[in-house]
Amino acid sequence: MNRDRSHGGGHLLWFFGVSLIAFAAIVIFFYAQSLDSVERVLGKQVESVGLRFSEQINVRYPVLYREVQLLARNKSLRSLYGQGGQEGEGRAAVGTFLEWFRPYAENEYVGIGYLDGDNRLVYNSDSEALQNSGMGAQSAAANRQVVEQARSLSVPDKGLHVVFKAADGEKPLVYMARKIRMGKHRGGVLAVVGLEALFEAHTGNDVHLAVVDRETGSVRYHSSDFTLVEKPLKEAVPPLVNPTVEDGVFPFEFKGKNFLANGTDLVTPPWTVFAYIETDKYLARPQQIGRIALGASLAFILLCGAIIRTLVRRLRAHTDQLEEANEVVQAHNKLLEKELETAQSMQMGLMPTNSPDVEGFDISGFCRPATHVGGDFFQYFPLPDGRVALALADVTGHGMEAAIPTVLFSGILDSQMEDATAPEELFSRLNRSLYRTLDRRTFVCFSMGELDPTSRRLRLVNGGCPYPYHYRASSEDVVELHLDAFPLGVRPESEYGVVEINLDPGDRIVFCSDGIIEAENGIEEMFGFERTAEAISRAAGLGVGSKEFIEHLLSEVDAFCGNAEQGDDQTIIVLRAK
Repeated sequence: MNRDRSHGGGHLLWFFGVSLIAFAAIVIFFYAQSLDSVERVLGKQVESVGLRFSEQINVRYPVLYREVQLLARNKSLRSLYGQGGQEGEGRAAVGTFLEWFRPYAENEYVGIGYLDGDNRLVYNSDSEALQNSGMGAQSAAANRQVVEQARSLSVPDKGLHVVFKAADGEKPLVYMARKIRMGKHRGGVLAVVGLEALFEAHTGNDVHLAVVDRETGSVRYHSSDFTLVEKPLKEAVPPLVNPTVEDGVFPFEFKGKNFLANGTDLVTPPWTVFAYIETDKYLARPQQIGRIALGASLAFILLCGAIIRTLVRRLRAHTDQLEEANEVVQAHNKLLEKELETAQSMQMGLMPTNSPDVEGFDISGFCRPATHVGGDFFQYFPLPDGRVALALADVTGHGMEAAIPTVLFSGILDSQMEDATAPEELFSRLNRSLYRTLDRRTFVCFSMGELDPTSRRLRLVNGGCPYPYHYRASSEDVVELHLDAFPLGVRPESEYGVVEINLDPGDRIVFCSDGIIEAENGIEEMFGFERTAEAISRAAGLGVGSKEFIEHLLSEVDAFCGNAEQGDDQTIIVLRAK
């Protein structure tokens, strides 16, 4: 016994231990999932920014390239670089060309200049012709930057050189330089446009944008720190040099801070566009709260484990008392079960085991208690001159509450039947006797039929039972035999009337207790008087004997009730005239 208790407590501890471990695993899983979800959202954000700027450069750079190529290849440059023209004529020719070029260009050029082979500015757009075109102060400011840039800009031998520069407090400008060859003369063109000619200005405070030249390894553009422009990438943002790329988004750590980045390679120009974001701003607080939640969960798990262990110990300590109490309860249950079986045997002994043998008639009865014992019973009584009485009683209440008055009434009925009095007088005597004997909450519903086989007449008396049913074979209909009177034991003086009927061949008389009428299904709907009459009519139409008739009627009641519990005793007596 002690070993069983030990195993039981061990199993309980094992069950709760596994449950708490599963709970901790779930908490950790959701914590990790929440952080991973935030990282995925941030990754999508930087990926979106990087792709957006890459697409803009892919679309706009070719336009700038073609327009700068046109600025580097036009006939007006022949005069500017001394091929058959004078210097003044050359400047005028270039001015005329730029006046034509400007309205047709897709981009607005804030400054255009031409350089000689030594990078000296030989022409800039701050000419009288361009000022007359309306550029005004903006053109003058831009051209001052053109002059300054021309002193330091290295014009490449081939291709287009692009430089991003920004003055203090001003938007960045894009400077583009291209080599010019005019016979033996060498020079270059320098064109200045706003940043929007390549991509829209990035104003996001959280996502940083960096454009890196893969050929030189230098930073061409940085959205948040312009001091990094033209510096080598390894000095500007070292982790971006050798990233571990996974699905286009990769993490890196820089100066004690954590970042997520996305890199997109462009073909022309040979740039890589990096978008990156500092994740600590978004993850630091959730991580802190998550660690607190994990710590609290762990403390809760340990506390629960301690409580469960204490409860199991107490449970083991009280197991002996519980087992002893259980043994006492089981002994009482066995004793009660034996007493109920004895009471049931006694109640069933009140009812006949065989049907009476009456010439010309078929009689059968059946009682089905709702519990071990109940308040219903039926009986047959032989009378002088070959007559026979059929009696059905239903005592109020259920179980032992009804069983004891049932036994009492059965004894009184046996005693009174010996006097062979008329049924109506018998009912009056029984009523007075029960009124003196029973308490006011207990009474007896009683129905009796006295059959004279010779005359085929049946005298009926009823006190509180459902009206007997009469199936008339001649018309194949079912009628209720109305007999109204108080149940026995309700009032000291009650009158009980008699109904006499003649029974033709095929007729049936059906006595039933209210357990048939009031049988309920799963939705508390009663079987009722009408269904009872219809079931009697169907059973009579089968032409079966009284015993089979009762079986058919009860099967219809059971089919109606389904799995619903039987609420009251069910008793039936059937009299068939052959």
